[in-house]
Amino acid sequence: MFTQIEPPTRLQFLPPPLPPASLLRRRPNFSGHQRSYLSFPGRRVFNCLNATAYDKNSNPSQESEEFTGSVEEEVRRAYPFHEIEPKWQRYWEDNKTFRTPDDIDTSKPKFYVLDMFPYPSGAGLHVGHPLGYTATDILARLKRMQGFNVLHPMGWDAFGLPAEQYAIETGTHPKITTLKNIDRFRSQVLYDVGIVSTKEPFQCVINQGIILGEVQYIALRDSDGNLVSADSVDEMGSFSQESVPEDKVIKSGDSFVLKDNPNVRLIARAHKMSKSRGNVVNPDDVVSQYGADSLRLYEMFMGPFRDSKTWSTSGIDGVHRFLARVWRLVVGSPSVDGKFKDGTVGLDGEPSLEQLRCLHRCINKVTEEIEGTRFNTGISAMMEFTNAAYKWDKLPRSIIEEFVLLLSPYAPHMAEELWSRLGHSSSLAYEPFPKVNPAYLKESTVVLPVQINGKTRGTIQVEKTCTEEDAFKLASLDSKLSKFLVGKSIKKRIFVPGKILNIILDAQSAKVGQP
Repeated sequence: MFTQIEPPTRLQFLPPPLPPASLLRRRPNFSGHQRSYLSFPGRRVFNCLNATAYDKNSNPSQESEEFTGSVEEEVRRAYPFHEIEPKWQRYWEDNKTFRTPDDIDTSKPKFYVLDMFPYPSGAGLHVGHPLGYTATDILARLKRMQGFNVLHPMGWDAFGLPAEQYAIETGTHPKITTLKNIDRFRSQVLYDVGIVSTKEPFQCVINQGIILGEVQYIALRDSDGNLVSADSVDEMGSFSQESVPEDKVIKSGDSFVLKDNPNVRLIARAHKMSKSRGNVVNPDDVVSQYGADSLRLYEMFMGPFRDSKTWSTSGIDGVHRFLARVWRLVVGSPSVDGKFKDGTVGLDGEPSLEQLRCLHRCINKVTEEIEGTRFNTGISAMMEFTNAAYKWDKLPRSIIEEFVLLLSPYAPHMAEELWSRLGHSSSLAYEPFPKVNPAYLKESTVVLPVQINGKTRGTIQVEKTCTEEDAFKLASLDSKLSKFLVGKSIKKRIFVPGKILNIILDAQSAKVGQP
């Protein structure tokens, strides 16, 4: 018989702070560059994102060697998201950045982004909502910056079996429970005044995956108390189960095994998040500890959009560190007193060819991946750019500004703050999305194999237009190749541009391979 296993620790997680922020209206809700409206996650759409959700009196930044604060304060040291996010949410609301203007430019192309509305049949929005709404919000932001009038409605599906079932469970008439739950939804997502309810069916064209609770690892023991590998268990046998901590587990191929005994295969279980299982992750807690941008980014980085994904707290740590690296790249690290420098960030210099190529590869990748709903690989492209940028001696303003615009659909709060610190007085919500220049996607260098007496001894990086003489000079300077050439007489060289360089040594020379 199996022993009873305690349910996994209750996780907490909330709908993304940046879901569409408007219910479906009777008049078209288009948006463009001219102070138009787009469902914007940032307009204080969730109560948890209000400025009051953070303790402004705390000191989240101290020198690392002196830092003795809580884990939450240490996370905030990475960058001041607890100040940035409420600031820009207030700005978007006060300036009506995403409200539909009366003078819509109808000449622009139209783009519709439609979500499946949540059922007002429970105790409020839950963890299943952020994934889809964040994805469609990113897509809507991209299209808006590309010059489209975007319609991105939000509402609730108040009819059907879920509403009836909830009413039966609570013993209350569906009319009462539905209106009550709609009010609860409205308290979680602050919509505009003047919204109306509507019953307009739309076809679902994109199926998203689900987010699973954290994995529970289980080991089996026989009646004698010995560990038994899960793949060798007889269904008729009697075994007991015991939970195994994650730090004692390693992945082996498609399975999980004990770190100190790889021959014992474990059972790994991850259930769809539900209140009945006690494995729901509340986004309120995630936003409070890591910020809305980190939540958005992690939701998209967990894996392919259409696949089921397992929530991992350590995973959001990694995404938060990436945003912190972006912040330090532009703003810098905290000063001695623990505060980040304020005001305009000074970045000078003309971009090099290498920097332009790196940027446009990123532009091309991010654009294609958002439009193809491959959001996770779009984030990977931005991570690769950031890694490259940290190796540059200078960071030209034109390069970093384009990158901030690329980041904005994913992390709008941080992008707005960086845009402001780069010296811009207006919101980047009105800026066009960067366009790729195909000329910078073409590689001008090749890896040239170098042979000595017909045997490949190494490679060198050369321009495609490199001459034989230049290639030979580079080979002579290469530490791995030069030892085969020093003191040797060269009989001839065979050079095929962009393909190979073969150096033939004189027969009287010392044996190749012995410096």
